[in-house]
Amino acid sequence: RLDGNDISGYSRKKISSMVGYVGQDVPVAFDFSVRDVVEMALYNTASAGRKETRQKRNKWEIIDCALEEMNIMHLAERSILSLSGGERKMVFLARSIAQGCDTIILDEPTNHLDIETIDWLEGFLKTFNGTIIFISHDLSVIKHISDRIMVMYLGHVVELADKDDLYKRTMHPYTTALLSAIPVPDRKHKKEKIVLEGDLPSPANPPSGCVFHTRCYKAQEICKTQVPELRDCGNGHCCACHFPENQPE
Repeated sequence: RLDGNDISGYSRKKISSMVGYVGQDVPVAFDFSVRDVVEMALYNTASAGRKETRQKRNKWEIIDCALEEMNIMHLAERSILSLSGGERKMVFLARSIAQGCDTIILDEPTNHLDIETIDWLEGFLKTFNGTIIFISHDLSVIKHISDRIMVMYLGHVVELADKDDLYKRTMHPYTTALLSAIPVPDRKHKKEKIVLEGDLPSPANPPSGCVFHTRCYKAQEICKTQVPELRDCGNGHCCACHFPENQPE
């Protein structure tokens, strides 16, 4: 569902004008220029989605605007094959901008990017007039970019909260373990690190009850048989755990 609508029956072209996607690894099979790669996206789109894109009728104006917005106009005539992995990600993000997508899915977008580019990307995402679904294992980056965070384990949502509330009042044991793994650049700062025991189960054959119970340091008998409900524990902070931590008084 997108914006309250079931899009499962939409055509591929219509979805392309609504949702953009930049994968963790951007495969490139043909030797095209950056401008050509962005132009191709327009042929696979039913109509431009964002208002500012619809107002630009000339496709070259749309393409140049997208390249400028992503700060890669200097790469316009370069071959896509000659670019680094990080530069290719910026090109495919420009494709989503040119398509007029109001929603863009970014899968590990900071992978292969240098610190300067990451800082620039964070600034761009905060000013983007739409919705960004940012997928990452790097919780330190997520903290700077995201407004609302969903934590998942084996494909199941275990915690959902606003950024500030999640980091101040972590409730699910898995989230607590993830946050404890974030390195702190201070030798004097002592931080308890939670090491999860056991192997990661197969998503194709998840454990019964709570999917996290085989590695959870708080698991009890009920966790092995009953699936915890994702419930609101206050202020929109949702947690799927029989024994959540740091609950509001």
